Amino acid sequence: MAPRTSRRATKAQAAVGLLATAVMSIRWWDLPAVEFLAMCQALWPVSASACVVTAAVLGVRRRGAWVLVLGPALALSLVGVGHDLWRGAPLVPDEPGKSITVAAINMKQAQGSPDDVAAVVKRHRVDVLVLLEVDEVAVADLRRRPELRELRYTSGRAWNSTVAGSVILSRLPQRERESDAGPASPGQLQQPRVVISGSDGRCVAVLGAHPLPPLPGLAGTWAREIKGLHLTESGERDRGCRTVVAGDFNATRDHPAFRAFLRGGVEAQKGWGTDASWPSASPVLSLDHVVTHGFAVSGRGRFTVQGSDHRGTWVRLVPR
Repeated sequence: MAPRTSRRATKAQAAVGLLATAVMSIRWWDLPAVEFLAMCQALWPVSASACVVTAAVLGVRRRGAWVLVLGPALALSLVGVGHDLWRGAPLVPDEPGKSITVAAINMKQAQGSPDDVAAVVKRHRVDVLVLLEVDEVAVADLRRRPELRELRYTSGRAWNSTVAGSVILSRLPQRERESDAGPASPGQLQQPRVVISGSDGRCVAVLGAHPLPPLPGLAGTWAREIKGLHLTESGERDRGCRTVVAGDFNATRDHPAFRAFLRGGVEAQKGWGTDASWPSASPVLSLDHVVTHGFAVSGRGRFTVQGSDHRGTWVRLVPR
């Protein structure tokens, strides 16, 4: 190879290596004001998988120089995947009489099947049910199911806006707390907060999570709402309550804002790449989570509700 051609090839390799490293590093860029960044971060697992596969193929073909060039990007991929691969909480033995079961589902503008929700409540004997994107008609329809008869306590808002409405149904008496930002309006996505009494008498605060998605023009609002959830949850802990935050966070572990929210808490779902919830037909992103403080996890799973574009999540929690 001529020296000039060799230099061009070296420059091309360096440029590709720098670009790949920059792309893989976006997982750690905490810049919510930058448009499209949050959307790119959500797709980070795709880039990580592509980087690992490319490096493996080049290695098999003995393209050592290219593998070396992609080394930093490959290292970032492995660090990110390895950090979250075992993030899910380990399961502990159940303690009947002490544990509570929480389920959450985004009903996609009240299109989710009430029969499927009722079946989940019956199968897992759900104590607290968080319903997102519901209206008054959908909630009334669910209430007619005998499986939900024992979930007789309701808080939240189910206006005629099928996107904004959210409610929390529970088997146990609950007390609703008003949002720290004041009463919500019908145009906002509702994030209700209730307090119930645990088996040992200690209060349990349950928050329904549904921040706006980080679409162009909304990324800053999304980040503020994630932070607001964190502040609300930590405020409940300051009151001495255990906490459960469940719902559609519109965020994955590849978003710095969500990882900050997780700090110090227990995420009930399994590790990276094994527990995607959206879109329900062929899930690629894990947007739906249950995060707790003061509980261990004795059971968990996903479920499908016909008509919804999300898979729901249920967890059984044991006080600690």
